[in-house]
Amino acid sequence: MSLFSHEALDSLVATYGYFEVALGVGPKSMGLPIPGETILVVAAVYAATHAGLNIWLIVLAASAGAIIGDNWGYWLGSRFGYPLLLRFGPKLGLSEGRIKVGQYLAAQRRWCR
Repeated sequence: MSLFSHEALDSLVATYGYFEVALGVGPKSMGLPIPGETILVVAAVYAATHAGLNIWLIVLAASAGAIIGDNWGYWLGSRFGYPLLLRFGPKLGLSEGRIKVGQYLAAQRRWCR
């Protein structure tokens, strides 16, 4: 016995599908370990086999989620990244000296050559 009927699940996906795609891809772009690609593939397969979702709106929702998630991730990292590294870095083997060397190399762009 299932919790939802097939029609009810189709209605939920048709109603909230685009939002769920954006919500799945956005945090993935922020760096959180969420299966954003899997959500996107499942939504694309669903759109190909059902009339409830439009593939172009899925692409639009995924793009919007990725852009918003990337910007939020950058803002959070620039605002809270350094204090979090100083606080929790030693537990990961990142002393303050190593963090300073990383900042210096990033400023000199020696890591790009």
